[in-house]
Amino acid sequence: MSYLANTAGNPNDLGYFATQAALVSAYPIAVPGAFAVVGFTDTIWVWDEDTMTWVDSGQSAPIGPTGYTGYTGYTGAGTTGYTGYTGAGNFTGFTGYTGTTGYTGYTGAGAFTGYTGYTGTTGYTGYTGAGAFTGPTGPTGPTGFTGYTGSTGAGAFTGYTGYTGTTGFTGYTGYTGAGAFTGYTGYTGTTGFTGYTGYTGPESVTPSNTVTLTNKRNQPRTNSTTTAATLAPSLATANVYYRTTQTETLTISAPIGTPIIGETISIYVDSVAAQTLTINATYKAFGSAFPATTTAGKTFMMVCQFNGTDWKTTHASAI
Repeated sequence: MSYLANTAGNPNDLGYFATQAALVSAYPIAVPGAFAVVGFTDTIWVWDEDTMTWVDSGQSAPIGPTGYTGYTGYTGAGTTGYTGYTGAGNFTGFTGYTGTTGYTGYTGAGAFTGYTGYTGTTGYTGYTGAGAFTGPTGPTGPTGFTGYTGSTGAGAFTGYTGYTGTTGFTGYTGYTGAGAFTGYTGYTGTTGFTGYTGYTGPESVTPSNTVTLTNKRNQPRTNSTTTAATLAPSLATANVYYRTTQTETLTISAPIGTPIIGETISIYVDSVAAQTLTINATYKAFGSAFPATTTAGKTFMMVCQFNGTDWKTTHASAI
């Protein structure tokens, strides 16, 4: 098999070709390492020995040195016309014509840009020294102690369980007599007594159980507000309501929530001046009717108890 090569300079440098077809036509077979510049792609093409074809490397063609600039042609030396005489009356003569400009010389062929040779392979990377060694990890500090568990209240205290008595001993087994006679079975010892059961502590109060409280104080829930147009008692908030310094018309609304029979609400209203008073119909007055206004400088009081239908109310308007 014969190879075609350019022997001028670098034998692997095959020069410049306008197109790939021109390169293949000139060098259908090349040697390993051969390369050439293709003008159509402006890139360097290399010979691939594995596929036996020319391959576009994608590397841009190098730019060689700029050739010399051709000489500039001479400039025409047209004569300057004579200056006319100054006539009478300050007349200025005509200016002579300017001669033609000489042609510009052609640019020499030295502007050809040479191609750059191919780049050699990159050397291998040296090994990393042992200086990157990481020292051992220090020991983990001790874990803090766990706090003690608080004592359980005595409300649900269960008494101590008595100890179990000792088990009586098992009697000895009688001897086996002659003629396969089985001896008497020994008696069973007495069973130890069962220890006493400790006392049961007092029963705890829960939202659903029933407990009788003896000699205990029931502290009422209270709510205190200043002047406003409405007072709406909420069974979930309080049972005693104080309205201080009432300075505007007041409406007392029906209690909010679901009452039970016997539940009570107390309402106290202090008025700076007499104010119009409107009371919801669910409140039923004992004795005299509810007043239409409060009394200046006095406290209006209502004590209400639910009877299953409405709120029976005692009241006083000037305390």
